[in-house]
Amino acid sequence: MKEITKDCACIKKEVQAFDFSLNTYDCKTIIATDLTNWMDGDGYQIPENYTVTITLPNQAKVDVNFKGGSTTKISSKELSGQECLLDGIYCFRVESCGYSYSRNKAIVCTLRCKLDNLISKSDDYEEITKLSNMIDLIEVDAEMGRELNAKELFKIVDKELDRHSCTCTCR
Repeated sequence: MKEITKDCACIKKEVQAFDFSLNTYDCKTIIATDLTNWMDGDGYQIPENYTVTITLPNQAKVDVNFKGGSTTKISSKELSGQECLLDGIYCFRVESCGYSYSRNKAIVCTLRCKLDNLISKSDDYEEITKLSNMIDLIEVDAEMGRELNAKELFKIVDKELDRHSCTCTCR
């Protein structure tokens, strides 16, 4: 009788083991590229798909299938049922071989769109640079696990852009 072997898909138990790059496309779609450090060889393999639970800024949770070692396209309709992505901090969580991994990522598509609106109508380069740097800092704070700082900074930048009458609808 032939022995059936099953390959396991496990994330290496180390810092930054579960990781991915995240881009937004037209404020309606997330493009996530899996950069996870998967165990390989000796009966291990990179999974074709794996489930990631995403906690949205409004605290709703959605399970999404990520493509292992590849790129996954996720629409805002799939996440929240809305036309546009919600700006804010997203938590991505996965279980692998008995361990739980999570990563926070900031989606600031609407803020960047509002900043573009400001750039198109202002020559106050100091203010533009300041707000652009603050948006970058929101993303860094989220990545580094400083979620409260990121959320507070988000409120400040959003209020400042509103003060400049910068509006945006997803494209």
